[in-house]
Amino acid sequence: MESIKILKISKWIRHAVAVLIFIIVLLGTLDLPTKELSKPIIVFGFFLAMLYQSKILWFKHYVEWNKNYIVIKVNAKKALNITFSDIQSSVLKKDKLFLTKKDKEEVVIDLKNIKREDAQKLHFIMMENAISNL
Repeated sequence: MESIKILKISKWIRHAVAVLIFIIVLLGTLDLPTKELSKPIIVFGFFLAMLYQSKILWFKHYVEWNKNYIVIKVNAKKALNITFSDIQSSVLKKDKLFLTKKDKEEVVIDLKNIKREDAQKLHFIMMENAISNL
C-alpha cells in the first residue's frame, strides 16, 4: 500500500513565494553596476518559480489544498484541480472516491493501492471543505 503526500498550503505562503520570486526577478532587471550579474539573478528567480510549481511532479501520489480548492494527483499522470464550491457531495466506496459536482458531473478518483487512512483523510478534506463552501 502506498501513501499520499498531502499538503495544506496557506494563502500567505503562496503569496510570500510569489512576492519573493517577483522581487528577485525585479532585482535582476535593475541596472546593476555589473551587467554580468543581472542575467543569473533573473534565471535564479525563474528557477525558484519552476521549483515551487514542480513539487507536484516529485511525488507519485500528491494532494495540495487550501480553503478554496484542491489539486489531486493520485494514480494518474495529470493532476485534477477542483474548487470546493463546485462540490455537492463526496462518497468513499472501497478503493474509489466519487465526487458529485453541482452541475451533476461525477468525478471518480481511483484510490487503488492507497493506504486506507490516506483515502479517508482525503475524503474528510473533501467533505469538510465542501460543507464549509455551501
